[in-house]
Amino acid sequence: MPRFFCLTFLTLILSFVSASAAPEEEWKQKLQNAEAQLAATYAQVEAQLDPAQKLKLQAAQKAWEEYRKLTVESFTLRSMRYPLDEGTKSLFSATLVWFRVSHLSRMLEHRDLKGSDSDLRDADVGIDEYYKWLRDCSKSRGQRDAYKEVQLSWIAFRDASVDSESLACPNPASASVRIKTELTYERIIFMDEKELEISQRLTNGPPDLEKEMYFMTLLSRNPQTRQNAIDYFCAHTEESLPFLTELIKAGMLHGSAAPLFEKLGPAAIPSLLELLGKSAPGTTSLSALLAATGPAVIPELVARISSSDIQTSLECLKALEILGPKAQDALPSILEIIREPKRDTSEWRRKRYGAIQAALSIAPKDPEVAKTIVDSFLAAPTFDSRELDALGKLGHAARDTLPLLIQQASSQDYIPLNKIISADDIDLMPSLIQGLADPQNAHWGNFGLALAQLGDPAASQLAALLQSSDKEIVRRAVAALSYLSPPSDEAVLALVSMTTKEDVFEAIFYIDMIAEYKESAKAAVPAFLSLYKSNRKGVSSAALHALRAIAPDSEEVKSLGLPEPFVSDPFYDAECYREPGGIERSPNYMIEADFNNDGAIDTAVSCPLDDVGMGTGLWTLYLRVAEDKFKRVGHFRALYDVKLFAKEEEHGIGYMGVYWEDESYMGIEDLYKITMEEIKQVDQVSVEWIGDEERTVDSEKELPVPKGYTETKLHAKPIEKEVLLGKKSETQITPSNN
Repeated sequence: MPRFFCLTFLTLILSFVSASAAPEEEWKQKLQNAEAQLAATYAQVEAQLDPAQKLKLQAAQKAWEEYRKLTVESFTLRSMRYPLDEGTKSLFSATLVWFRVSHLSRMLEHRDLKGSDSDLRDADVGIDEYYKWLRDCSKSRGQRDAYKEVQLSWIAFRDASVDSESLACPNPASASVRIKTELTYERIIFMDEKELEISQRLTNGPPDLEKEMYFMTLLSRNPQTRQNAIDYFCAHTEESLPFLTELIKAGMLHGSAAPLFEKLGPAAIPSLLELLGKSAPGTTSLSALLAATGPAVIPELVARISSSDIQTSLECLKALEILGPKAQDALPSILEIIREPKRDTSEWRRKRYGAIQAALSIAPKDPEVAKTIVDSFLAAPTFDSRELDALGKLGHAARDTLPLLIQQASSQDYIPLNKIISADDIDLMPSLIQGLADPQNAHWGNFGLALAQLGDPAASQLAALLQSSDKEIVRRAVAALSYLSPPSDEAVLALVSMTTKEDVFEAIFYIDMIAEYKESAKAAVPAFLSLYKSNRKGVSSAALHALRAIAPDSEEVKSLGLPEPFVSDPFYDAECYREPGGIERSPNYMIEADFNNDGAIDTAVSCPLDDVGMGTGLWTLYLRVAEDKFKRVGHFRALYDVKLFAKEEEHGIGYMGVYWEDESYMGIEDLYKITMEEIKQVDQVSVEWIGDEERTVDSEKELPVPKGYTETKLHAKPIEKEVLLGKKSETQITPSNN
């Protein structure tokens, strides 16, 4: 995304619709006022110019009128999914008019405008990013052409305006740089969705061009450019604070503007405090900006944390949280909020949570903080996820809450037992084992994670559960054992006993689980060497991968199998065995063909859980180099069908054309070059469907067919479980020539 702020398009439209909900007379009057002021100002400027200057002014005005028309049309085009009413378009148009009025008004002042080449370069980088982003987001050729047209009209207006306006300045050369910089930033305002929302504040009168430009440079990536903006606002603190306040209310000054308020310091506090409790879009950043002013704001925040207005209270608590240890003097007042008697209201819960977060930030290791939070929780237990997160942050200091949490852990998706419990809490093991094995408990993972924190004593209990005839209990015990870090040899060997299962999918599941322990699972090496040598389909490859993870430096392991990126079983490597039964529920797909035109049949396998044929499916390509030896060369995105292009004299080089859906009626066509070394994308075009006709979005670009190559169309087929298990050989797909 571009470097300046941006909202979702829906948010943009809703904000405009909301702003234009005023009576028809109001928005009409705003536009009429703007246009009347434009006409009057234009006449004043024209009256003071000589004939040559008048011609330049007329050319600039004509270019602006064309730019304005196309910009409003472009804005409407971007809003096609959420049709705009006339009020919204009129307010947008009025904003454009007021910017033009500001430039014309300044011509009457004959000001000495000083430009900065670095600011202009920075603005140029920004507008290039925005224009590319806008074009990339376009979903049709019509949109792209419209954006190109409006951008060209803006360039014509910019050049004409610079040529005209700079003549009214004592130093036209320097003024040209400044005006061009301003106009570039203004164009960004009308390209960025978030900036468009902000322009609503400008529908009542002409903007201050200098402040608007420095505001935009405040958002630059260039540190020096940002610093120049900070210096400007600090040098004009008194007149800048109302402007900055408006920006905050409009949602444009985020926490990233904190360095500015850090430099403004206490002078900014009164203006910021006036915004407390206001439900404006930008007040989400208010806490960070208040905190940036420094310790001087702490007494003001403390005085307001018990406000009857919940929003004010929360914003002050958040600012104290951001200040952290610097706000130590606020801690007693914050703890009093946590101790307040329970009230069954959402406001009480939000306020208490805000106070807890602030206390943990200010003094995370203070025993009084821990005791206050724990006592408050036990007196009025709430199982809001944020409350539980706070207990987790306390760690073992919240040990007294464990009995209560264990009682509730069967009914909550996540209870942070594992973050609070320690190896010293062995007395809790029976209740944890009971919770893990309870068939009615859908949230048994809470207990498994907690048991893992008890270490080796829990491993013995869990290993015993592996002998259960209930497969669900076995599965839970296995999962709990896998949480042990590092695992004991007893836990590893208990899991190894499960890898000899007759069901290949089960055996691979346990092998892969043990492999995740890496070098901590060395007790499994002898068993895995045996499994590797068994040559069982899938199991052998799984054992090899596990051995490489567990004992990578072992000479015996180094001598086994194939070096990376070679594989002996592409279906294992592509994780087709990952979930037992997954093949039937959501099958993977494969395409077998000679992708690189070297005479050997290769394999492409769809990645797990991708909706191949339903959208954008990701595939992995394996090129065969010998019997049971494949090289994994890379990935490509496609649907069911692909096209191969081969040329008899180009042995070892193939081309593949693929199509994949971007969204409804839109898609992408890619062309790849395939060799044994790599799969490389060499071209790409965007396509759209108009009725039954497919065409490229860019009318000047078509996906080329490699000259002299023969095209073959291939179709994917589901991978059958019997193929994975080696009970049925892969059926080569016979390509059908088009």
